[in-house]
Amino acid sequence: MRMGKRANKIGTVIYIGALAWFFGRIVWHEVAYSSATAASLSRLEGESALISAPAQDVLVSQESRHGSGQVLVDRLYQSSLNYSQLRAYYDAALATQGWRFDKDEHLKNWGSDLGGMDAHYRKGNDAVSLQFAGAKAQYGWTYALSFTWDSD
Repeated sequence: MRMGKRANKIGTVIYIGALAWFFGRIVWHEVAYSSATAASLSRLEGESALISAPAQDVLVSQESRHGSGQVLVDRLYQSSLNYSQLRAYYDAALATQGWRFDKDEHLKNWGSDLGGMDAHYRKGNDAVSLQFAGAKAQYGWTYALSFTWDSD
């Protein structure tokens, strides 16, 4: 019986230690990356503002989010342009600001092929994604232009 109580105390100490380590790591990460995250948010909002959408496209929504060493500046659009036309437009627009095309990726929605595509661009540690929903998609938006930074 004594052994059971001792094992229970050791288990409790290990559990509390693990929780303290976990939450301490989260707090440390927030403190360590807070200035870099704030600077990246400001920089990516500025980069995003430099890239205009095609004249006929309609902005559906935009948001900026950040947290623990990560930043997302996201804009969703409705457009009558197809993926090839959007790629050509944004390849040129992003290149003028120093962004380099990285790769194209075919997207599926829960295994269904809706014609979605994702073009990736890089500039230093920053990334841009041009996500085309697909001709068969019914999301309320045609494409997203997302600027991201990750401290890792």
